[in-house]
Amino acid sequence: MGNALVGAVAVATPTLSFAGSWLGGSLNRRTARELDRWRRREETMRLLRWASELATDDDDRRAAVGVATMRALNASEMLQPEDLVMLAAVIGAVLADGE
Repeated sequence: MGNALVGAVAVATPTLSFAGSWLGGSLNRRTARELDRWRRREETMRLLRWASELATDDDDRRAAVGVATMRALNASEMLQPEDLVMLAAVIGAVLADGE
């Protein structure tokens, strides 16, 4: 009975250590992905605000830079799928304002 217990502990200890290590790594990767998504969204919104301000500027060259930035942002991988509608609405409003 004593040898069986020692054997079970000898097998269980590294197995549980591996499982704990794997779980911790998995949680860290998930957290890193969520943080990366948040950072991308923050940068996207910052660019959208900047581009919107430029696009509505009285200086035609600055306005052209703003519109070009919004169009580039629309085509970029930084944009989250759920933000497409908002970006389209902002672009539409800016372009309608200029017409």
